[in-house]
Amino acid sequence: MHGMGFPFFPWMMVVPLFFIAAGALVLLRVFGRPMLSGSKNTNNGMPDDIDAQVFRAAKKQGGRLTISDLVIETGWSAKEAEGALERLTNGNHVRMNVSDVGSIEFEFPDLLDHRERSDF
Repeated sequence: MHGMGFPFFPWMMVVPLFFIAAGALVLLRVFGRPMLSGSKNTNNGMPDDIDAQVFRAAKKQGGRLTISDLVIETGWSAKEAEGALERLTNGNHVRMNVSDVGSIEFEFPDLLDHRERSDF
């Protein structure tokens, strides 16, 4: 009788793994991808909302933004802020400049000198 249980032993290990994997997939579908920490997204952390947060922070800073500025404005980590800025950098809407002292500044040409224009 002991011999009959042995061929089923490998299946007994695979079945629980199947249920664990299926449960993980269900959780991913329900909760989606995680939002950036500290963000107040209403769109489940989708890139459009992240972009809007970056542009709002740049607007507050007069069209020039550093990684530190974005961290302060959003509460994101420096790595998250840097990733968002680098992803947006395309030479048209966002440009990356390195100063003579080596600091990195992101420039938003559409928002430059916004503070002066809004005072009219």
